[in-house]
Amino acid sequence: MLVGCACTVMAQDEPTKKKERPSREKLFPRLDANKDGFIGVEEFKLPAHRGALVTDEEKKNAFTKIDKDGDGKISKEEFVSKKKAKKPKKDSE
Repeated sequence: MLVGCACTVMAQDEPTKKKERPSREKLFPRLDANKDGFIGVEEFKLPAHRGALVTDEEKKNAFTKIDKDGDGKISKEEFVSKKKAKKPKKDSE
């Protein structure tokens, strides 16, 4: 019983370590399931935020923000870059 108490005290004294996220550079190959050098919509995954499920619309919006050239796939350069995507120009016909 005394040993259990000592462990509890030791655990409280240790600083809690945050789980480190992998860099975007390291994450890209994990998401590129078919290894074609791009992340397609079907390969694109978002982590749940605080246990909440990600909707298809949120996934689509996030994909669009990362797909800077709007070609429907995310290159490694687009994925690693932190610059925001350009908004697509609307045709004025």
